[in-house]
Amino acid sequence: MADLDRLDALARAYDTEVHKIRQALQAFGAQMWAGLPDYRDDAIDILAAAVVPRVLAGQVQTAELTRAYLVECASELGLSTDVPPVNRQAVTTMRGVPPTRVYRRPGLTVWTALSQGKPVPAAVDAGRLRLEQLIGGDLQNAKRVQSRATMQASGGQYYRRVLTGRESCALCVVASTQRYHVKDLLPIHPGCDCSVGPLPPGMGMDQVIDEELLEAVHEAVAAATGASDRGARSPDYHDILVQTEHGEYGPVIAFKGTRSSRRKVLETRAAAAAPPGKPPRKPPAPSSAASGKSGGRRPQESAEERYTRQRRLKSDLSALEPSKTLPREVLESHEIDFLERFEARGERARWIRRDTRGYTSTNDFTWLTNGEIVCELKSTTAKYSSIKSHIQDAVLKARDNHGVVKDVFVIDLGPRRLTDKLRTQLSRYNANIKDGHIRRLYVMSSDGADLVEISLV
Repeated sequence: MADLDRLDALARAYDTEVHKIRQALQAFGAQMWAGLPDYRDDAIDILAAAVVPRVLAGQVQTAELTRAYLVECASELGLSTDVPPVNRQAVTTMRGVPPTRVYRRPGLTVWTALSQGKPVPAAVDAGRLRLEQLIGGDLQNAKRVQSRATMQASGGQYYRRVLTGRESCALCVVASTQRYHVKDLLPIHPGCDCSVGPLPPGMGMDQVIDEELLEAVHEAVAAATGASDRGARSPDYHDILVQTEHGEYGPVIAFKGTRSSRRKVLETRAAAAAPPGKPPRKPPAPSSAASGKSGGRRPQESAEERYTRQRRLKSDLSALEPSKTLPREVLESHEIDFLERFEARGERARWIRRDTRGYTSTNDFTWLTNGEIVCELKSTTAKYSSIKSHIQDAVLKARDNHGVVKDVFVIDLGPRRLTDKLRTQLSRYNANIKDGHIRRLYVMSSDGADLVEISLV
């Protein structure tokens, strides 16, 4: 019988290492971008010449780590560990486009934005974001291609999508509840950083492998669309999600159409299903979850859109503004969502800038209205195993890799309630683990209506 805790530990260790590569390369790219004298052809050529060989090396390194991780998983599952070495050409040439041409695209993004009337800072920021997405996409593709090659060689049949918690949008969460056959490539989206985990024999028999998480997905779909059932028929998830074939990336997952077009589909389906002689019932208007104020993700929210929301916040975000040596830092959507609900309660925070030079782990914010304690934020589902994993991973990675203490956590459950059962489970967090203890734990739930400290035993 496979040790599932061992498989989870392998997945966490693997994710730590591949994320270091991604983080370092994206930081290098951002630094190069900020140092360009302009964004004309000559400057972009210099950028591409510096970035491309590093990305190619990062792809190979990522593939080597992926192979090593999956060989360890195969050993744990009793599968074959006699797998071929990394095929460097396969993991670096999936796009089918010369990389020097690919990495000229951020310059084109700048000039396109300027031609549309956008101000220079916004255009430059759009180019930087494009560069970071290209780097992340190339590394993710290397991970994906090598995952399939190694899993097929080991003799496994099925795998699951492993969420990292950093870029896990709604699409990834839906996909993570299902099992997939190893012959299929892992569909991705811009910014995706998911990994794969081979499933032990017997776990791949059912299509749904995480009923609890799928239930949370149903709730989110209902909040966003106004309709859901537990058979995923109303709405049909095929009316919401689509998998397409990208010419360079391969299979890509996305939301089908805009929110308004999806609502028209739902309304049409509801009208067709209405009993004769009765007017069709119109789905209720989206709740605040659809706007992001209840913890709902905005998978397509741009950096400029996030920055606009960020500027409306009342907390101290001065550390995120640009300086002579540092670019502007824009918070993630879930961080802004949290702060909006946090501030609505009268609370205030001072946000801590990420270390993009030394790549040292940092806490997220100082809680100004609570004794100026330094806190780490985790936005997650109301599932104890997920919360425990997020906390423990953060504590251990910060301590072991960077010598940084993270011992005060704020868990943001978005629209979900803090049940008595979950409160009891969280109170025993320290008692249930051998390593990764924390000092204080807070939970915000019910769209910010409740914010409580958990009494740790």
